[in-house]
Amino acid sequence: TKHSTPPLSGRLAELVGARLVFGGALVTASCITFFIPLAARSSSGALIAVRVLLGLSEGATFPSTHALLATWAPPLERSVLSTIIYAGSQAGTIVAFPLSAAIIDGLGWEAVFYIEACMTLVWCLAWFLVVADTPDKDTHMTQVEKDYITASLADSKDKKTSPVPWRSALTSLPFWAILVAGLGNNWGFYTLLTDLPLYIKNMLHQDIKSVSFTLYILTLPLPPHTHIHARSITTVNNSSILQALS
Repeated sequence: TKHSTPPLSGRLAELVGARLVFGGALVTASCITFFIPLAARSSSGALIAVRVLLGLSEGATFPSTHALLATWAPPLERSVLSTIIYAGSQAGTIVAFPLSAAIIDGLGWEAVFYIEACMTLVWCLAWFLVVADTPDKDTHMTQVEKDYITASLADSKDKKTSPVPWRSALTSLPFWAILVAGLGNNWGFYTLLTDLPLYIKNMLHQDIKSVSFTLYILTLPLPPHTHIHARSITTVNNSSILQALS
């Protein structure tokens, strides 16, 4: 479900600001996370519904990140900054396994959702205090830094927005190859995340700490999620659509 909201949230980030959309999405996701234990104890249908809402809220994070990159990252540094940002999703997975295992072992599985939701809300508070939509609105950087970023983005802002080449994309073999590869990567990755812990615990009869450590080791060699950034794409609309399809 998190792949269904990027096109709309990308446009929303353009209209009201990526800071609000990204922060609001995480605040919403954190609040929904509080209800996961209650939904799990209630019924499978309630749990599925809550998880769908969680996915919809999280779907706004990537396109709003694109919006921030469009207004903050100098073109020649955008690829590097994007790689660092998106590598964070993989790093979060690596850190979450042993952290969640320790919480479950000490406080129970419900505590994982409560504690990590609270941690996210604290992070969101810092986000709203520190992050600004544009360099001009930032109060934590020097004027020299603002001038450098603004000057580097001047050419991009002057370029006319091109329409999305839907026909060319949908009839392009490389496009479909990337799409299928992305779907396969996501399917394998999330299957690994959801089924491997059960296999190690139920079939190999290891405790939760051993499971988390094993998954930690197995996750390390996984390559970061591949994102293709064309230098000719300078608008949030086009990059949001590409993200939704990736």
